[in-house]
Amino acid sequence: IVFTMETRVPEMESKYHALARRFTVYEYDIKSGTLNSHGEYWKTLDVHEFNGDFYYETVSKGEEFLYLSQGGKVLAKKKVKDGPEFILYTRDVVTPDGTLYLAYRKAKPDGNISENGKFTYVVTKNGIKVAEYDAPFAERGRLIESNGQPFFVFKLDQPVASVDRMFYYGDKEIRSGGYVMENVCAPESLNVYSIVRTDDMRRRVYKNGSPADTQIWNGLTALAASGDGSVYAALASNTLQCYSEYYTTHAHLDAGWKLVVNGQVKSGKYGEPVWAKAYGSMIALMQQGDKLVVVKIK
Repeated sequence: IVFTMETRVPEMESKYHALARRFTVYEYDIKSGTLNSHGEYWKTLDVHEFNGDFYYETVSKGEEFLYLSQGGKVLAKKKVKDGPEFILYTRDVVTPDGTLYLAYRKAKPDGNISENGKFTYVVTKNGIKVAEYDAPFAERGRLIESNGQPFFVFKLDQPVASVDRMFYYGDKEIRSGGYVMENVCAPESLNVYSIVRTDDMRRRVYKNGSPADTQIWNGLTALAASGDGSVYAALASNTLQCYSEYYTTHAHLDAGWKLVVNGQVKSGKYGEPVWAKAYGSMIALMQQGDKLVVVKIK
């Protein structure tokens, strides 16, 4: 169990206002019954969880960005101009083997990290730069738990309604066009499937940034990918317009959903497909008469 204690620092309030505070981190081990602490840290402190362990983003008194593991071990340190602002825009992933990926904003010459066009995003792996993108926004980093790989999305053109994105997936760069609504990473390989909105508000499936097939649907949901990324399955409908821009309409409930595998419609009534590693196959619920059975999708 982790908790923090925050203390106001009155002598700093005239300079830092609400950020005039320091933090101490307390870590309680339930099994051993021991309570340990570390700190002090300054201005802000964020707690993250990866692989069952806790990690911390904070600032030293000397305005250094700190990324810490349990016990206060420093995994990354960087001198910054404004620690809380730097943390606000930084994205992080820690993989099961302890590799730390950070994506942070770096000001261009005579630039800053708060104005679009004035910064780039730098990606580091255990402190070593591995990529850099001229991007105005980065989504929150994700750990793909099935294969232990990091997944970052950088919007290269604009923060909202982006149609040009870079996926950074396990040290692989994938550039994607289209208005991406959802991404699904293959669970055992570095392939990415996406649901992409077309200009006429319909949906299609992309694989690794390009159309996976020629099919375009009024509605598309429950996208899943096989372990090696060679097969996708989803529920699709052309009965009516199932979606608005930001919410599911009532028509979604009666849309004649069909199971689609790599663009081919399967006969029968199916539920949502999922990848089952134990069977080496996609599986789904299928209606057979008055029964529901779990079947492999071929």
